Parts: sequence; structure tokens; C-alpha cells
Amino acid sequence: MDFGSRHWLHALSAYALFMAAWVPYRWICGGLDPAEVYLIDLAAKPAITALALYPTLVLADRGGLRDLGLSPAGMPRRYAAGLVGAAAMWAAHYLLIPTLLGYPPGPPTPDLDLESALLSLDIILTAGPMEELFDRGYVFPEMLRSARPGRIGTLAAASAASALFALSHLPIDLFVWRAGPLWTAFHMASTFAFGAALCWLSLKTGGIEAAVGFHTGWDLAVTILVVPSVVPGWAYPIREAVGLTLGVAAAAALSGARGGWPRAPSRVRSSPQGT
Repeated sequence: MDFGSRHWLHALSAYALFMAAWVPYRWICGGLDPAEVYLIDLAAKPAITALALYPTLVLADRGGLRDLGLSPAGMPRRYAAGLVGAAAMWAAHYLLIPTLLGYPPGPPTPDLDLESALLSLDIILTAGPMEELFDRGYVFPEMLRSARPGRIGTLAAASAASALFALSHLPIDLFVWRAGPLWTAFHMASTFAFGAALCWLSLKTGGIEAAVGFHTGWDLAVTILVVPSVVPGWAYPIREAVGLTLGVAAAAALSGARGGWPRAPSRVRSSPQGT
């Protein structure tokens, strides 16, 4: 990883701008009811994402949605593939793996109260699209552009971007949920793994559309479907790993590969300065 690369600096600058606004916003949210938070998020998250992206996009002189991993051609199909992948992850995580381990779950029960409805709207319109646009559409590709060619460089870029993605979820644990240290550590680890899997999915499919669908579908499923379960805590990493692997593999297979994104690595690799 070339830490002096302008791409690395662009990614960190955008992230710093985002967190400079996001942390105090989440601190303010700590005094609100969850339903109020979800409602305000509908405007706040796009605004803060735009605040973070606009200066660096102008400085980098980038060209349109395609550089952020979005292309109108085939977008609905890839988004739908992500939703199917998320459904596969949910089924493996909550139904298949517990049953195979000898802890069959109860029947799923829909949770359709007002709070869940507002959270679902927040997920569909902001959480899935905005987080993927920022984290996999901008931060990860910029870090990839500063990485050395090959799998090690890609792994380093995905790991760095996923660590930042996990860290961006810390304010909600601290200020809104007021979670304890054990839950917060677990949430950081699982969010890192989720982010890394979506980095792989975005590279495999040549864009973020499938990742947006996957992120949205997973968050929706765990919000509106309650599954009674007595699975012990030690089994959770198994459920998470198997479900995530099956889900992103299904999404990638249904999306199909599309080359040409991110665009800059081919130019970076031919440059002796690495920038």
C-alpha cells in the first residue's frame, strides 16, 4: 500500500470529513427515540455522505457514476441478485446452520410495527445505498488504486476499507444503543467481515449494485423477520461465516462478471510513482 498516494489521501480525507459530521450527529441522536432517529436519518445520511464525497470528487476530477461503481446497464438485475444473495445468507444463518447443529429454530415471525417500518424505509433509501456508495463505491476503490498489484494489495485495500467501515458503526453503538464492550467488539468484528465480503462482491461484479442489494436485503431481513432460536453463542461465528460466504457467492453468480471497474488501477500499475 502506497500511503503517500493521492488516492490513499483522498480516501482518508473523505472518511475524515464523513466522521467529523457523523460522530456528533450520532451523539445528538442519543437523546432521541429510535423512530425519530430513523426518520431523521433519511435526510442526514445522504447529506453527510454528499458532504464527505463532494470535495474529494472535485479534487480527483472523477467522471460520473461509473467511477463510483454504478452503471445503468443491468443495474436492476445486479441489484436483484444482491437481494437474492442476502436471502440466501439469511436462510443459512437463521435456518440451515442452526438446524444442522441440532438447534432447529422456530417459525419466523414478521415484525411490522411503526418503528420497524421506519427502520425499513431508512434501510432501503439510505443505509444500503449511501453506505455502499461511500464505502465500496469510493473509499475501497481509492485504497485499491494505492495498493500494489495482485492479491496481497487487494487484500490490504479491502482490509483497510473494511476496518474504516466497521469503525463508522461505532458511534451508533456508543451513543444510540449504548452497547456494552462485548457487544460492541462483536459488532465491529462482524461489520468488518461483512464489509470485506462486499468488497469482494463489488470487485467480482464490477460495480456496487449487487452490494447495495445485498446490504439492503440483509438489513431488511433481520429487521422485519424475528426467528426464535436457542443457538449457543459459540455457533454464531459459524453461522455468520457460512451464511455470508453462501450469500455473496450466490449474488456474484447471479450478477455475472463485469470488467472495467475500478478504472484507475490499470493506470496506476503502469506508473513508476504508483499514484
